[in-house]
Amino acid sequence: MRHLDIGCDTVQLLRDVRNRLRPDGLCFVETPNVASVIYTAGTWLSKLTGGRRSICERLFLAEHVQYFSAAGLDRAARAAGFRTVTLTRRCLQSTDVNTGRVVGTGVTALQIIDRALERQILHCAVLAA
Repeated sequence: MRHLDIGCDTVQLLRDVRNRLRPDGLCFVETPNVASVIYTAGTWLSKLTGGRRSICERLFLAEHVQYFSAAGLDRAARAAGFRTVTLTRRCLQSTDVNTGRVVGTGVTALQIIDRALERQILHCAVLAA
């Protein structure tokens, strides 16, 4: 079995995943929600500080090569031959936030706003082959 190339474009990555599934197979995808309050605040902070990596390095991880809106994730899935069964959002659990108390409190506060606005930080999609 060959490994998936994480450097490839998103649609190709999803096609590779789809090709590994049975015809009736399902795939679960979880990815950052670019429309969340946390990412909006992080983008603003990054611009304000001239993109200093140390400020937002835990938010904008190098392995996150693409950020999605709900519509963008659905379009990428359809372009790869998937049908979106469900597309929801979720907040991070406090145990998933590996940071100091001050930043952790800020993230928790922003996630409360995210939840109220239904813009939680993570998209969760079940895709059908």
